[in-house]
Amino acid sequence: MCLLTRFIFGFLFSLSVAHATSISPTVVELSSKKKVTSITVENNSDTNLRYQANTLYWSQIDGKNQYAASNELLVVPAIVEIPAGASQIFRVTPRYPQINSIEKSYRLILENITEIAPQESTKTNRVVFLISHDLPVFLSPNTKPIYNSSWQNCNAPTGKGCIRIENTGNKRLRVSGIYLEGTNWKKELKIVDVILAGAWQQWIYDLPTGQNVPIKIKVKTETGFIEPIFAPQHNDSLH
Repeated sequence: MCLLTRFIFGFLFSLSVAHATSISPTVVELSSKKKVTSITVENNSDTNLRYQANTLYWSQIDGKNQYAASNELLVVPAIVEIPAGASQIFRVTPRYPQINSIEKSYRLILENITEIAPQESTKTNRVVFLISHDLPVFLSPNTKPIYNSSWQNCNAPTGKGCIRIENTGNKRLRVSGIYLEGTNWKKELKIVDVILAGAWQQWIYDLPTGQNVPIKIKVKTETGFIEPIFAPQHNDSLH
């Protein structure tokens, strides 16, 4: 899950007040068989909180996340006040019939638009946190899921290495670790990332002093390891 946090600052910072909430689930899955998903937001604070729902289309272009306004998802309620100590269910569904051969990706933003009472936001030694929620939403393809990937060339500055993976399947690919092995050295990159269907991601890493590119690279995903590459047969794919 990814959280957007809006900060409203008082004059001093020795004490903070958080309008705490919890949310479940943190990833929204939709498909032709599961057209509606319910999300529960619990207001664990002693203040009524007001939320507004917005949706964005999520893509990855040239290895970077891109977001655009979208009306392809319907969220009910679109705006609501959650009493202190209470919970609220939001329901998410595609607005139109979807015929997609690859997984579509969105972001659901539940923005905390609570008005801060003047006496709360201006008290000495107060920092008020308004917690908003940013959830990934995935609409499964109408065809059989295909998990596939390929190595791509990428360049890195001197003293560094580069790994680029293209997701050639029709479902997102979640990377949970990269393992490098060179001559008398090993290195683990603790990476948690997502490659959307049809997109690519790359990672730049530091090489050990005086070492060349790794002999072997393994990329771990939720479906297993991507077929490792070995030098020198695939050395050109490393840079």
